[in-house]
Amino acid sequence: MRERQRGATPYGVLILVFCLSPLCLYGQTAAAPRSVQDVSAPAASNVQPGPFYALVIGNQNYRYLRSLQTPIDDAKAMAQLLRDSFGFQTTVLRDATHDDILRALNDYRKNLPANSNLLIYYAGHGYHDREADAAYWLPVDAEKGDNTKWISAATITSDIHAMRNAQHVLVISDSCYSGYMVRDDPEAGINPGQRSAYLAKMSKSKSRNLMSSGGDEPVDDSGAPGHSVFAWAVMESLRQMNDDQFSTADVFYGFIRRKVGGQSEQLPQYSLIRNSGDDGGDFVFFRRPAAKAPPPVSSNALPPANPLSTRGPSGVAGGGGLPPGMDPKLADLYHRAQSGNPQAMADLGWYYAMGVRVPEDDKQAVVWYRKAADAGNKDGMTGLGTRYRYGSGVEQDLQQALSWYRKAANLGAQVAMYCLGEMYEEGQGVEKDRQQAVSWYRKAAQLGNVSAQNQLKRLGESP
Repeated sequence: MRERQRGATPYGVLILVFCLSPLCLYGQTAAAPRSVQDVSAPAASNVQPGPFYALVIGNQNYRYLRSLQTPIDDAKAMAQLLRDSFGFQTTVLRDATHDDILRALNDYRKNLPANSNLLIYYAGHGYHDREADAAYWLPVDAEKGDNTKWISAATITSDIHAMRNAQHVLVISDSCYSGYMVRDDPEAGINPGQRSAYLAKMSKSKSRNLMSSGGDEPVDDSGAPGHSVFAWAVMESLRQMNDDQFSTADVFYGFIRRKVGGQSEQLPQYSLIRNSGDDGGDFVFFRRPAAKAPPPVSSNALPPANPLSTRGPSGVAGGGGLPPGMDPKLADLYHRAQSGNPQAMADLGWYYAMGVRVPEDDKQAVVWYRKAADAGNKDGMTGLGTRYRYGSGVEQDLQQALSWYRKAANLGAQVAMYCLGEMYEEGQGVEKDRQQAVSWYRKAAQLGNVSAQNQLKRLGESP
């Protein structure tokens, strides 16, 4: 599962958001890929890739388990990026059941044309059954303690192995414990020689790879405006690649792993899927700004997705009248913030605080966090509290930090609750008070904050 902060609940979440440093959410707080020795293949420019397909799954509103916050927005944004920038034929499953997912996999298994490239993206709960030594995706009809509707890694691997027409299959899994599917796979150094020959070699050889949001651990489903930190990092990294052709290993080790690992405690993993038919290749992306998507693999089961809008980093459009250095893709967000939208103000504060798509500016971060906080936005309050806590863009004031954190916590902001727990435990602006620290950690943990769950475990307290 995707959880919220560090921790070890059995039904964990995808991406960690924590308040241990100034680079906290709404506050602030390399290994190499597999070896390639043969560089005698033809240049990548001569490679004629087959059609590209993407099955994108966002499971958020669970029937029997705790619902999540960002998977549907993550899935919509991911599908739009793959379709618009790389020419994928995308199919989006929102709140998919056990049967929905298996039926879609079966359709691809039967209907993919020869030399196809298939990307499977999953955002939702995941689970590692330690007694059975097995990892699972949890569809929206999954029940705790009953694996009838769980989808095992073995099932996914079996379906991928049977996709004989697929040249490349890449699974991107944004769920707890997803890295367990590829554990113990050794990493070897890449020696690509000429880049074009390397990409040609990767395209020529079959690949079956998994990119996971973390290892054998819970991960959180937030961390960036409207998205999990992992989904945000994947999308931002794909956009930032300068080359028109690049391998998944390129983007993972060059961008994604550092972006996620630098902003959370989870560390994404990338490896082959064992016993899946991998032959040493890699999934190669071809940027096609005006690409026409291939036809669906099934006329009735997998219709093309309609263009979808989303919140946060991928839901912004170009525009004029922007501050110096701001990416035009932030134009819509900027104008909504200027018009008084509280969430847009908080999101813009995050961009300035993190230096993403706009030059890092602590003072501007404070300006926008304060506007959002004054408008009653809990993310703005949390961000402003963190600015005061660490003296970033404003003179350090622990009393102001406590005040804004409390206001945000009263509105249900779990990150603010976690930060209050830290301040009481460490005696920041208050007398050290273990009881108060445990109380705030527990409130955050009950909302799924994984870091708070870990802190309670460390202190010997129950969630």
